[in-house]
Amino acid sequence: LHRNGPLSIKLIFVFAEKNMESLMMSDSPEIQRASSSWTFRQQQASQRWKEARPFHLKCLIQTQDVGQPFCSHCSKPAVVRCRECLPDQWFCETCDIKNHRRWPLHDRESVIEGFFKAIPPSTYFVRGEGGYSSHDQACILPTVRVTQKCPCEVPSITVSPGKAVILISINGRYDMHQPLFACQTCQQQWAPEFMDLVNSGYWPASTSSSTLYSLNLFSSVRELKIIAPALSRQAFAKLLEHRTKCGGRSGPVCGDTLQRSFLEFSYCAFEEDNLSCGAPFTCPACTPDMLAISVDGNRKLYRFLRNGSSDSSFFEGAFIAEDTSVSAFVDVLHKALPGQGRCGSSSWTAAKETSRRTFKLDEEGMEVAVCRHGFLLKALNMFRGEIIINCLLLNVTLYCCYLYVALDKS
Repeated sequence: LHRNGPLSIKLIFVFAEKNMESLMMSDSPEIQRASSSWTFRQQQASQRWKEARPFHLKCLIQTQDVGQPFCSHCSKPAVVRCRECLPDQWFCETCDIKNHRRWPLHDRESVIEGFFKAIPPSTYFVRGEGGYSSHDQACILPTVRVTQKCPCEVPSITVSPGKAVILISINGRYDMHQPLFACQTCQQQWAPEFMDLVNSGYWPASTSSSTLYSLNLFSSVRELKIIAPALSRQAFAKLLEHRTKCGGRSGPVCGDTLQRSFLEFSYCAFEEDNLSCGAPFTCPACTPDMLAISVDGNRKLYRFLRNGSSDSSFFEGAFIAEDTSVSAFVDVLHKALPGQGRCGSSSWTAAKETSRRTFKLDEEGMEVAVCRHGFLLKALNMFRGEIIINCLLLNVTLYCCYLYVALDKS
């Protein structure tokens, strides 16, 4: 289709016309009316889609026909289509440079070769005697207006491409340049600072800010972690690389760097919520009166010890209780109630405070408390197995109550 241009599109039209009647004459069972069941509605929907299928195929083929479009701004022959500029989607070579210099993140398609071909933001066209030729240009990263750094009362500021930077959004990777501002009066130059980049909706992948992620991308990652917890970050990086190729761009996307930057952003957002008195890990349906919680252990939450690393947890004590607090709570109860739990004069097996150690249980065991709606509330690391003290600690922590242990020595 792309190799032969419009000629192959006409052949596909002929093929579609010949096969349209056969698709329309396919056997369709009669559906009785006066029924509102789910099966009847599904059969009706399938029948309507089946009848509309030839028309949808024809419309899909027609979208590949370039035709002879004209620029939506100056009526010259169009060379670029940008669906993000609808309804004025057609551009000539001059209007394309003029408009998309301000909007370099738009995905464009060229129509010079007779079919639609995705082109990167750095490509622009020039018309000469022998036709159109493509050239490369440096695209400037869109940012907020940066505060003037020079003391000139009437400055003459120009903007030019500065430091090369990689921007990764939900549409993939973009190779851009940070704006470099220069005052022609005093010859002073300055670039956007970290605060300017954050105000523009970007988050750095490192302290040097050579790679930036859009905050909309992090919002999508956060929702995917909730909806599909088993989604691999490497698979998500492959998805971003695919989106990059669909936009006519190129370049890899590192999943490990994305994960590290996302964790740093999540930590800052968590601290911001704490300053705003936010309450994480709460169920909206159970708040403020929670009726019951469910506590169970999981031995398949593997954690690996990294040699030579002394980094502390980002969310220390926010969801997983600190090991020191758990040990202190267990020691207090062991001193008050040594041995097996007692219920009157009999021994209560379910209330035992000791459990047979399991191999590597301290590395892969965790006990989690959830509400009846499935919201994660609190967790702790299991070092002694699933003992009742763990459940007791989670209840005390969640309900913010005090536990008074009365020991009947008599």
